[in-house]
Amino acid sequence: MKKMNKNISLKEIKKKLKSVKHPVINSSLYDLGIIDGVKLNDNKITIFLAFPFPNIPIKDILIERVKEPLLDLKMEIEISISTMSREKLNNFSSLEQKNWQG
Repeated sequence: MKKMNKNISLKEIKKKLKSVKHPVINSSLYDLGIIDGVKLNDNKITIFLAFPFPNIPIKDILIERVKEPLLDLKMEIEISISTMSREKLNNFSSLEQKNWQG
């Protein structure tokens, strides 16, 4: 069983996640709306990811990028996946066009 980290706040977790960049869009996953929410419950962090469409080819890469800055916390990380709402998809598409590096 992992040791509980009682010294971490939801605000600190969000700060760590806000630094996670998309591999080909020069924006954070937070700004793009892919990181859709975070919940902290005891020793478990739940991260809600909203993808632009189902079965995106880089899903696993994005999930690993989201988990990476949290691994040092030694907490359970759960990922919940959904598809973006039309409004969020419009925001994503706008940022994608503006910041595409691929």
